[in-house]
Amino acid sequence: MKVSFLLSKAWNLIQNVDFDVETCEGKLITNLSYVDRSDLEESIEIMKKKL
Repeated sequence: MKVSFLLSKAWNLIQNVDFDVETCEGKLITNLSYVDRSDLEESIEIMKKKL
């Protein structure tokens, strides 16, 4: 099942996080998205509404 694969992958990544907020050092995970330049303004507006 696709969902269980993604959850398993995420859990494996989470276990490797060791970021220290005081020293700003260590490993962390991020969720990145790529947006076409032509869609950038609309994408920013959508993200602002969700924050």
